[in-house]
Amino acid sequence: MNVAQVVVLLSRVDLQMANIALPPAQSDEIPDLVRAQVEEQIGDSEQPPAIDYVLGRFSENAGGEALAFAVENPELVELQSQAKGAGLRLVGVIPRSLASWGLLGTEGSYPRALSLAITRFDSEIELMILHRGVPHTVRTIRTRTDDMQVLAEQVTLEIQRCLAVEESADVEEAMHLFIFGDQELFKPWVESLAQHFDGPVSNLNPLESFKVSDAVDREEIHQFAALCGAAQSYFSETVPVNLTLPKRAPKPPNPMRRWAFMGAAVAAAVLAVIYVLATEMSELEAEVAEKKKRFESNANMARKRQEKADDVSV
Repeated sequence: MNVAQVVVLLSRVDLQMANIALPPAQSDEIPDLVRAQVEEQIGDSEQPPAIDYVLGRFSENAGGEALAFAVENPELVELQSQAKGAGLRLVGVIPRSLASWGLLGTEGSYPRALSLAITRFDSEIELMILHRGVPHTVRTIRTRTDDMQVLAEQVTLEIQRCLAVEESADVEEAMHLFIFGDQELFKPWVESLAQHFDGPVSNLNPLESFKVSDAVDREEIHQFAALCGAAQSYFSETVPVNLTLPKRAPKPPNPMRRWAFMGAAVAAAVLAVIYVLATEMSELEAEVAEKKKRFESNANMARKRQEKADDVSV
């Protein structure tokens, strides 16, 4: 029997977030390094939290950065219990701040140094800053107005704050802004933002790749951006952060299996030696038997000659 799957989005208030600076390390060491830093920042807990991350710029020789999220174990267990009670299987717990990344597709991977995705909700706006198409950090803005001009000014101020802490090399190139919502209704907002930034501003319809009911209110389309993005990334297996399946370091080889392998190799070597020795012993035995036969034959001939010699002398 197939069980329906469910993906849950958690807002910023339900998660711990941390920007991680990674030292030079091997790639398989990153999960443990991230976990150690996150646990140090959030403090001790009775049960270890679920921690996952999206890796930013990184090299094994120079280190790099990661954006990590954590949810306490009891909250994750409760979500799993609620899903099971509803006859569902929880397959994803995704930060809402990153969910709309799934809608960017190839545009999100465009090799621009810096880009920013804006997702609007009823009383909040999520800003997701991307480096070369990879989520770098997120910001949540509280809003109390529907006035597009006021919203544009509020978002512009927050973007400028974000850019102030970015590396100068990243802000030299014009930034690409992505906004999710109905293109006609959001046009004033897009135009207002475009006045404050040199780079392109793209207005994306989050429902464009989905079949939806005609009853969906155009004014509420932007509310579906996170859900549609999460579904898109989940089914394409590109979820940047999934707290039900966190990234883990590869398991070390089982020492018992290693010793078993070594034992098998030694046993094989011993058998090979025994086989060689047995072959050589068999050959030696055959050679000894042949020489013994020849010796007995020579002895018989000598005895007969001696007997003939005795007859002649008589």
